[in-house]
Amino acid sequence: ENVSCLTTVQHLKKLKIISLFGYGLFQLILSLVPPSLLRVVNLFGFCGNRYLGLSSLKTVCNCSPNFRSILASITLLWYNLSLRPTFISNPQLLAAGINRGKKILDHGLGPELQDTWIALYFTGTITKLQGDFQVALGQFQAAS
Repeated sequence: ENVSCLTTVQHLKKLKIISLFGYGLFQLILSLVPPSLLRVVNLFGFCGNRYLGLSSLKTVCNCSPNFRSILASITLLWYNLSLRPTFISNPQLLAAGINRGKKILDHGLGPELQDTWIALYFTGTITKLQGDFQVALGQFQAAS
């Protein structure tokens, strides 16, 4: 009876992580919909909350290292290092996104992905955003 209770708790934890990942990704994607399409999305009863989506994905990243936490980390890296810099012009906000990306890259991907092409790509993106294009080019070439 104790064993079945323990597996039920583990299953509920997995279900919570799966739900948070899907919910966070859905909220983030909906928050990026252009205003012209947002009316149509709102017509179906959906609305996107970027901050709620990002916090859900951060929660998934902080859970035990599994496939969903790695996907959530990659999604947050993409958001902070690829998407956000294209829309902001404030250097302080750019620096904050770079710092978040460095933290995710150091802790979120896990030791098994530290030397892979995806880590090299995002390291090159950080270097490029910091303005060192020659080093970034070398990191991008190493990633390919």
